[in-house]
Amino acid sequence: MTEKNLSDTIFVAATFTVDPIVEVLDYYASMFSWPVHVALGPYAQLHQLLTIPASEYHRAAGADRNLFIRWSDIVDASGSADAYDKAAQDLADHIFNFSDKGPVAVYLCPQRIEREFALRANNLFLEHAAKSGHVVVFACETAFELYDVNSPFDARADHTAHVPYTMEAFAAMGSAVARRHFSKRTPPRKLFAVDGDNTLWRGVLGEAGVDGVEADQGAMALQKELKRQVQSGRMVSIVSKNRERDVEALFEHREDFPLCLSDTMKNKINWRPKSENIQALAGEFNIGADAIVFIDDNPLEIAEVRSACPGTTSVQIPEGAAEKLAFVNNFWPFDIAKTTSEDQRRAQMYRDDAKRGGAEKCAASYAKFIEELELSIEFFPVDESTITRASQLTKRTNQFNINLNRMDERELRLGLRNPHSYLTGVRVADRFGDYGFVGLIGSTQESDRITVDFFMLSCRALGRGVEHKMLAHIANGALESGARKIEFSYADGPRNEPAKKFLQEAAQSSIEGSGVVVIPIERATSFKFEPAEAKPPVDASSAPTHSAKKSARTGFIDSDSASIEFVATRLTTAQDVLRAINANFRKRPDLTTPFVSPATGLETQIADIWERILNVSPIGANDAFHDLGGKSIHLVRIHAALADELGVEMDLVALFESGTLKQLADRALALVGGSKTPGANDRAAKMRKARRRAGMRDAATKRRRA
Repeated sequence: MTEKNLSDTIFVAATFTVDPIVEVLDYYASMFSWPVHVALGPYAQLHQLLTIPASEYHRAAGADRNLFIRWSDIVDASGSADAYDKAAQDLADHIFNFSDKGPVAVYLCPQRIEREFALRANNLFLEHAAKSGHVVVFACETAFELYDVNSPFDARADHTAHVPYTMEAFAAMGSAVARRHFSKRTPPRKLFAVDGDNTLWRGVLGEAGVDGVEADQGAMALQKELKRQVQSGRMVSIVSKNRERDVEALFEHREDFPLCLSDTMKNKINWRPKSENIQALAGEFNIGADAIVFIDDNPLEIAEVRSACPGTTSVQIPEGAAEKLAFVNNFWPFDIAKTTSEDQRRAQMYRDDAKRGGAEKCAASYAKFIEELELSIEFFPVDESTITRASQLTKRTNQFNINLNRMDERELRLGLRNPHSYLTGVRVADRFGDYGFVGLIGSTQESDRITVDFFMLSCRALGRGVEHKMLAHIANGALESGARKIEFSYADGPRNEPAKKFLQEAAQSSIEGSGVVVIPIERATSFKFEPAEAKPPVDASSAPTHSAKKSARTGFIDSDSASIEFVATRLTTAQDVLRAINANFRKRPDLTTPFVSPATGLETQIADIWERILNVSPIGANDAFHDLGGKSIHLVRIHAALADELGVEMDLVALFESGTLKQLADRALALVGGSKTPGANDRAAKMRKARRRAGMRDAATKRRRA
């Protein structure tokens, strides 16, 4: 694993054999076109991974790291309460005290025979995690419940190869990892624009009336989820073709609705095309189209918005109550990452902005409006309590951001190790309310100069002189340190024209492309904000775009609306996931061995098992297991299938030595015919029945392969 590809790596390690998770993650990566590869930690070496600084785990600090823990794999032989407590404490020490504090997800996995000691170990570990800013903990039982896995344990595979869970369980676990990775790779969603009829409620309001629309289980689940989104700091707008007074009357009358009209903002309840309303919302909230999610039950409305606003995630919600409930549980954009105080106050901030807008309209001039705002600006050093928000700003700020560097918390912490580097936050407030932590400065002292790598400001505070105060703050620090000039590392981007314009005015020179922009100290201290008599026009290049298919946010990948919809509507159980994976059969590779159809009977049955597990079709009688891409984990699954489906109990070593399909079939026949162990007669009877069934299946199998 090289440093170059860390950000495109999903690293997985476990206390057991976790190999089956790879094909699940590969499936999702292919669906979403993620340019990632899955790297597995070495088997049964979790302690070494966590304690050796040069291990794959530590070298993957910039990757998406995932650890699966089953306590029974790491406790000592006594299995006592003290042993479980020590295992939890040791694991916590290794993870939480790691110096670079790189992000990691820990999945606590159940045991087939659950013990009270293991549950106590879970709680002990969770207590440590609650104090950490870089570790998130998941319970695998939650994934099993969500993906309808009723029997997650595989005692046979656990005994033979330390694979404790079924493929359904691994499908659920892999989906949980992919779901978290999706959140890391896609732009943050800020607004959910949601239809009314047959979406927020069941029925057509204009026809059924206030009392006629239904509040079924699916609609209630959607409303509850949207309310949770509002409480976490995201916005919800109703975009519905109805009369506004009818919708207002509905929410006033229906006390059973979890969502209140006061939870929503800037609703677009009219008869205009919904794409126009989506574009209007983007402009009013001053957000990009890629920050909006549109949900509607009508496929025509979805198609219209996808065509006119391709940057917006637009998905069709199912009609049935049960299907809608499954959609809500499996709609990945609903997932909420770590939130900050700014996130939780976002709705109030937009209400404050509305008040400012009213005051601006009434002011005699823009200069008078700025004066009456009574702005206050605070500069403070970024620390552990604010580093999450600092990372958010680097990832979300586009218009006033000099180089568009997207940094996670680990990378920011590493930068602060330099004693000459400073990370400064900017808080802004005025008489209407608190803007919050909206600006970030990252600078380094280098002999006679100050190098500025981060200089960004949220658009809601832009154009009010805050950026000038930020430059003056840097200049004052430079004067105190004896520096004579300030160098800004500028990178030209698709939407940071306001930052470029500011630097050009401050430096009194034009900027062509990316590079270093030098501002003398004297100029930085004398560059003052002078609001015009009228509000300056907004540069069209900095306005939110609504037609670009790809996200303008460097470092993020736009996810296809159709794929997100497919996951939420078609991959709602572990069996759904496995069926989707197995539906993509690989064609038989070009082998030097000529293709020979399997003989009728046992060879055909074993060929079916190989095809299903290796995901290759067709398979010939003389094809070698390894030539078809077979791996040790496939052998474990074939071993279990032979026993469960055909009654063939074969040693794993013997299975490994049976290189071709025909050799395996011959060995299975010999084993059953000559076995004297208990149960041999039962197995022989199963084999005879299997041979009779095979004769009836041969014709259908050959037609499928033709």
